[in-house]
Amino acid sequence: MNGVRRQLGCGWRTVWDTIKPLLQAAAQDPARFEDVTRLGVDEHIWHHVFSKPIEDGGHGPRELTGMVDLSHHPDSTGELRVRARLLDLVPGRSGQTYWTWLQDCGDAFRARVGVATLDPFHGYKNAIDDQLQDARSVMDAFHVFTLATAVVDDVRRRVQREIRGYCGRKSYPLYRIRNILRSGRENLTDRQRVRLQAAWAADERHIEVEVAWLCARQVCSVYRQDTPATGRAIAEVILGAFATCPIAEVKRLGKALNQWRSEIPRLLRHRRREQPRHRSHQRTHRAPPPHRPRVPQPRYPPPAHDPHRRRTQPMTPQSTANSPIWHEAGRGRRSARGTSGTPR
Repeated sequence: MNGVRRQLGCGWRTVWDTIKPLLQAAAQDPARFEDVTRLGVDEHIWHHVFSKPIEDGGHGPRELTGMVDLSHHPDSTGELRVRARLLDLVPGRSGQTYWTWLQDCGDAFRARVGVATLDPFHGYKNAIDDQLQDARSVMDAFHVFTLATAVVDDVRRRVQREIRGYCGRKSYPLYRIRNILRSGRENLTDRQRVRLQAAWAADERHIEVEVAWLCARQVCSVYRQDTPATGRAIAEVILGAFATCPIAEVKRLGKALNQWRSEIPRLLRHRRREQPRHRSHQRTHRAPPPHRPRVPQPRYPPPAHDPHRRRTQPMTPQSTANSPIWHEAGRGRRSARGTSGTPR
């Protein structure tokens, strides 16, 4: 909204009054629920203040449940691709909220859904089992990646505290690679690989972080295989090995994944070309950036008292004998006495 407002050179309320009727018409159109064969659900935190009603001057509900269409749609070349499309946002974050929404959608909509993705929340799983009996529930890859990456961060912080007594400083090897640990092995550059090897070799106690990072990469590789059968085989190995790992954080991840054992091997087939690569591979080395025309922005006169304009402070004479003003005054008096020629 603010970007559109700045480009048009008008107020926020003017843009919102124009867009709001279009959004209301789209929300009341039942055609958006047609041809939905893959349904996704996730929670959303709308704001972080008190959930005071809008009628009383508040921001409304804080927690929302969002439903997304993940069906395959043909592109310009005729190839099927996933185009994520938001279907609805309802107040609340519970299994009953999702159950009520599915019930209101009707039998025809529920019969068309063949795959239902979800995050590790049993409330959504119970709603899917009750309302979408013919659908196949699949653990969302995004949430699986999030769980695996959080394990690496937890192990890194624990090892840093055990060795140094604090979480990290910019000169500590593990702290310097904290962002590299969140990237996939296939997206790392040569310089990042060298930094990883240097961090592993800096202290032998860093081996726990290395093992946790390799375990997280193995979890992410489940969804990156060419065939679902290969991914299911890797998932079975993970579910059997992580639960007995001596690293406490990896063991906890294995127990959490085993609770969803029936949903993990049911892989939602992802095409390799649909997976976005790292930004370092999108452009050749030292290639000039693409030309982007600049939209002229409206210029407004600065306010009367602009905060970034500093006012000049008046210079007050110093009262000490070492002040330059004192010496200038003294030289003036001495020169005046010298030119008069009158003896003292």
